[in-house]
Amino acid sequence: RSDYPEIKNGKGVIEEHISLKRGRQVRVEGEYGEIFDVKTGKKVKSYYKNGYTTVKLPEINGYCMLYLPFKK
Repeated sequence: RSDYPEIKNGKGVIEEHISLKRGRQVRVEGEYGEIFDVKTGKKVKSYYKNGYTTVKLPEINGYCMLYLPFKK
């Protein structure tokens, strides 16, 4: 199950519970600041276009949570 993004503690969060090769992309409505992998603290590539932010996912094995700060 995936929610794009789920609101937790007032923050936009994407959680994945699967295995994916690096490079898969998720498109979420809205504009976000720099996106980070919560576990590693590494920045995740993304870009904004036409009302949507596209996030290039890291390799995921089992679980990944990304922090998506809303742009104001």
